[in-house]
Amino acid sequence: MLSDTNTFRKLQKENIRLLDENKSLNKQLHRLQHSLQSLVKLQRSLESIQKDTNVFQLINHVLTSAMGAVDSENGSLGLLDERTGDLVFVEVLGQSRDKLLNLKLPKGQGIAHWCIKNKLPRLVENTIREPVFSPMVEKHSVLEPTSLICIPLIYNDRPLGALEVINTKNGRPFNEADKEIMILVGQLAAMIIATAEKIQD
Repeated sequence: MLSDTNTFRKLQKENIRLLDENKSLNKQLHRLQHSLQSLVKLQRSLESIQKDTNVFQLINHVLTSAMGAVDSENGSLGLLDERTGDLVFVEVLGQSRDKLLNLKLPKGQGIAHWCIKNKLPRLVENTIREPVFSPMVEKHSVLEPTSLICIPLIYNDRPLGALEVINTKNGRPFNEADKEIMILVGQLAAMIIATAEKIQD
C-alpha cells in the first residue's frame, strides 16, 4: 500500500512538471509567433515604400514592430546627424515619450552611441550593473529600465542610427533569443530607412 502511495505521488509530481513545461513551451511559441508577425510586417513595409510614403509614420511602424517582436513596453529609434554626430530620438514609444522625443544625444554618450561606434548589438540583462548609460537620457527618462537591447542601424556599412527596446511587458529580462530577433529587426529597419531616404531624395 505504501509503495502504491509513493508511486502515485511520483506520478503527480511528474504530471505537474510536464504541465509546467507545457505552459513554458506555449509561452515561447506565442512569443515566436509575435516575433514572426512583426518581421513579416516590416518586410511588407519595405516592399510598399513609395515616393509619397510618410516617413514619420514609417518610423513609428518600425519601432512598433520592433517592440512587438520582443514583447517590449518601451522603445526608441534614433537617427544619426551625420554633420554633428549627435543621435536624435525621432520616435519614442512608452512612458518617456514626452521627455525623450527629439532629444539630441551627444556623440559618444550612452549605449546607443557605443553600439553605433562598434557596429554591435548590446543586450543588458541587468541595467543596475551597466556603466554605459547616458546621464542625459537618465535625467529625461521617467521609467526605471531593468533590461534593454540596443541595435545599431547599419546599411551598406553606413551607420544610420540605433533602435532600442526597454523592459518587457511581463517583467522578464531580455535574453539572447530576444537579441537575435532584434538583430533581424534592425537589419530590416535599416533597409527600410535607407530605402525611404533613397526614394524620397
